[in-house]
Amino acid sequence: MLASKHSACWRLNFQENEYVIEELTADSFNGVDIALFSVGGSISGEFGPIAVDKGTPMVDNSLVFRMDEKVPLVIPEVNPEAMEDIKL
Repeated sequence: MLASKHSACWRLNFQENEYVIEELTADSFNGVDIALFSVGGSISGEFGPIAVDKGTPMVDNSLVFRMDEKVPLVIPEVNPEAMEDIKL
């Protein structure tokens, strides 16, 4: 789990495990299988391409990539073939 510098080091408990929130940086995506973004468009726009350049598939719910022809809108029930080149 990643967040801004302000929120880094917060601790969250989930299913009897404690997790420490880490600061989001360009190095945050090293060795990450998939990145789920639920942040504003400015953060997605800055860090999304970094994640993808490091080979990390990105799922984003912001509007920043909505009209980008190079970024597929994937709806599994409609166009699952859009994910054929994604290997996890």
